[in-house]
Amino acid sequence: ITFATIVIAAATVINVGAALWVSIKTSEYTEITKNIYNAANRPYIGIESFEVNKDDNKHILINVHYKNFGTVHASNVKVSYDMLLDGNSGNHSNTELYDSKSNLFPQSTHNIRLKTGSYYEDIINGKYKLDIVIDIKYQGLTKDVYEVNERWRYDPNHNHFHHVDASNK
Repeated sequence: ITFATIVIAAATVINVGAALWVSIKTSEYTEITKNIYNAANRPYIGIESFEVNKDDNKHILINVHYKNFGTVHASNVKVSYDMLLDGNSGNHSNTELYDSKSNLFPQSTHNIRLKTGSYYEDIINGKYKLDIVIDIKYQGLTKDVYEVNERWRYDPNHNHFHHVDASNK
């Protein structure tokens, strides 16, 4: 065994180690890049706005606009809601409003219409707090299922809803 053989063998071991390390790091960075791409290129559905009116029978009429804020379409969109008076569910508990096999395209808005029971005066006078909890489930291009749950509270002094809480899955 010559000195040159030992040097070549050592250089080969170092080279194999370096190649293995580069391969592991490349795999890690590829996964990070994939996650960044998937986060940037997916649907993000949420509540955009509310319109609040009343009808002749003194019901509060609520038009809820929800929007796909993401960059790709959402499919199999399911919207359900729960209307709460002072934290208690009414007749509308977990009512599914919209079950679509079609797509909700990027930046497009859909709406749902809700109507309260006959508690108009009590809500307007502040006797009851009116909360609406909206749950939206949908799929993206990868068929991953996403869910957003948002809670909104009606402010009778300003005739609008303000955001209380949200969770994403």
